[in-house]
Amino acid sequence: MKTKLFLFFLLGGMLFSACVPNRAQRTQVDQLPSTGFVYLYPNTELANLYSYDLEAGQSRQLTTAGGEIYDYAVSPEGAFLVYTVLDAAGGTLIRKLTLQSLADEVLVDCRPEFCFNPVISTKNELVLFHKVPSPVFSGIENEATALWVYHLQTAEFRPFGDESAFYGVYPKWNAEETYLAVQGFDPQRIMILDPAGQLITNIETNFIAGVYDWRPGSPVLYFVNEDIDDDQPVVTLWQYDLISAKFQHETIEGLSNGAFITSLSFSPTGTAWAAGIRENAFLPSQAIWIIEADTKTVKKVVGDPSKIYSNVQWNAAGDKILFQDFQLSAGQFASAVVVWDLDQDQQEVSVADAWFPRFQ
Repeated sequence: MKTKLFLFFLLGGMLFSACVPNRAQRTQVDQLPSTGFVYLYPNTELANLYSYDLEAGQSRQLTTAGGEIYDYAVSPEGAFLVYTVLDAAGGTLIRKLTLQSLADEVLVDCRPEFCFNPVISTKNELVLFHKVPSPVFSGIENEATALWVYHLQTAEFRPFGDESAFYGVYPKWNAEETYLAVQGFDPQRIMILDPAGQLITNIETNFIAGVYDWRPGSPVLYFVNEDIDDDQPVVTLWQYDLISAKFQHETIEGLSNGAFITSLSFSPTGTAWAAGIRENAFLPSQAIWIIEADTKTVKKVVGDPSKIYSNVQWNAAGDKILFQDFQLSAGQFASAVVVWDLDQDQQEVSVADAWFPRFQ
């Protein structure tokens, strides 16, 4: 089965050669109801992007890919998406698809270099990308990622802020899009930046998997750190208040000392978070814990211990979560995209052979 690369974002070396942005064009935002989600299908063949309408119970094909789609992002208001297409000769094209009209255009021609992992900020009219000075992506340990930005209004494509400062991955805006967290590698740290790309502060960390999220309505970043205790990895959860510059260790009720936090995502109101929890760091199986943010108590546990979960996220109303599950079946991994109704505590939708979901 063809390898699917959706947990990536990483790399080494900084050489800035020319990328060719498309003509300047102001983004037209058509407000769409958040009643569905986007996903890639199928997992076993060359995939295209699809959307699923939860109210109508119907799916719609969005793209007819001329090459393999590597990754994508949906704009916060659900009006458009930006996706990465691999070129067979090396490098990538970055394309923009308006979801209402299905108008599709090239934003940036990065070939022969490799641009990927778009992160959209509609308030700042920016799309952030990782950019690697090689035609292929071959892993975190031998490449360096530069953070670049595309301006949706002017079509300018350039390094984000000070060129020398941005080796790092997993950029994540806070809800107000006033602060950006970026994982750095040398040294290992989380960088906090403003919308212009200027460094505000660094948070030292031993964990480099990008497991962090901003609590909505506050300047507080929650992040996972890792220590070694008796040759065993011990994962801890912390919060950092950007205004007071204070750290606080968080203790989750029922979390064993050897458990591993694989993902962290706040609800839109900031009253709860969804965390991917492995009971043992060396076991691939896990569950999704819904945790009350103030009391740190577990409200629900979603999932089957035989499966692996990823891409966990909330809908705008905060009453559903969307995720991807994997399980080993007949010697191969089978994937599905699932919407879970938290009020009813049951599965609402499951799309087989689908992967990499995003709420619309």
